[in-house]
Parts: sequence; structure tokens; C-alpha cells
Amino acid sequence: MLLKMLLVAYLYNLSERQVEEVSNYHLPVKWFLGLAVNEPAPDHSTLTQFRNRLLQRGKLQAAEDLLAQVVALAQEAGIHFGSVQVMDSVHTQADVNPEKEKKRGDAGDNPPRDGEARWGVKGSRTFRDAQGRKVKQTEYFLGYKAHSSLNAESGLITSLIVTPGNVHDGHQLPELLERDLAQAIPLLIVAADRAYDDGHNHFLLQSKGLHSAIRLYDYRAQKKDPHKQIWLQLKDNPRIPSRVARTLQDRAQVR
Repeated sequence: MLLKMLLVAYLYNLSERQVEEVSNYHLPVKWFLGLAVNEPAPDHSTLTQFRNRLLQRGKLQAAEDLLAQVVALAQEAGIHFGSVQVMDSVHTQADVNPEKEKKRGDAGDNPPRDGEARWGVKGSRTFRDAQGRKVKQTEYFLGYKAHSSLNAESGLITSLIVTPGNVHDGHQLPELLERDLAQAIPLLIVAADRAYDDGHNHFLLQSKGLHSAIRLYDYRAQKKDPHKQIWLQLKDNPRIPSRVARTLQDRAQVR
């Protein structure tokens, strides 16, 4: 029940006090929690203690266990999992004021509110300055990255890793792959954007009998690359589903 209350708090951006009130007076929430109409919900202090214990036990272990159970239930229910896994990451801003966080660090008196958050690259944008010249600007964020593996057929996320914002996307592919294989996902093809285009990732997939549908950097097919023919064959391999290739191409253009 407490875990469900935390889920409600997350989905509706509620504090522990607010979710206690919602759980006491909103019938749909009571039904979700399994409470009788006249049964009170646990108080906010109990919820806070429960959340702190989860974090002390292993930070994201509870969320990872919950995700594994969801995947197992989906498999038992007969939901079809296809052979294509799509890996990507999304960034999440830390719930702190970056300027105040910097002042805390400079002063050295108080520890940062979120000591594990790190600065990472959010993306880049191109605009014209006052003189009409094109300027490319890199955008940064202070927070975390959620690296996920999604089954293209079922649309379900099967594996998830959360890291500080400065961790490279491509370095998480091996762990995501191992978690998918451990859950008996019938994968044959792994697709991802250019951030995952690393020789070690391609070799790992090949060593496990899987096909790499990772979008390649343009320089892979340049004449100066001694392995040009290998990369061209990988890029044009007909085993890559056309819809996956189109999806990756569209996402790369958006980025």
C-alpha cells in the first residue's frame, strides 16, 4: 500500500502530506490502495519513513524489482514480446536550484541538496544572433539520466538504469542487454541512436548472435576508414526492420 501511495504521489506530483489527504478523501485512490471507504490511509510520516528505508536499502532496487514483476506478469498474460529492442535515454532535472547549489558548494558549509546529480548535455540548438549569423548552442542540465530498453512489439520498457547526468548513453548498453536476456526477452535485434555507436557494443551484440541496428556515425562510411566495407554492410543490412530504421532516423533529426 505504501508503495502504491508513493506511485500516486509521483504520478500527480504530490507531497507526502498531500498524498495522505488524497488517499483519505478520493474514492478512486482508496480503491487503488485497497482501502475501505471509512478506512484511514497511513499518515505522511509513515510514508516518509518508508521512502527513506527504500532509498537506504538500495536506492532504485524497489523500482527495478517492480519493473521486473510487471514484465513477468505481462509474459504470463500472453503479451507478445517481439525480437526488436530499442535502447535510449531521457534526462531528468534534479529538484534543486543550480545557482543555490553552486553557492552551497563554494561556501563549503552545507552539503548539496542532491549530491549525486551531475551536469550533463541535454542537446543543442541552432539560432541566429543579432547579426544574422547561425550560432550553435549546447544546452546542459543538472540531474540524472534514465537509460531504458523498450520492446518495439509490445511497447513495454523491459529494463531501466538510472545514472548521474554526465554518464555516457552507450556505456549502459551491456547492462541493459544482460537484464533483457535474463528475463528471456526473445530479442534478435538491438536498435539505438548514434550515442550507442561504439565498436564494443557492436562486437558484444555479434558475440551473442544478435544483430546491431544501431545508427552509425557518418564517418563510419568515409573512404579513410579502413573498416568502411564492414560498416556499410552493417548499415544496409536488410535484417534491420524498415520501421525501426525510420524511427531512429526521425529521432536523430529531432535531436
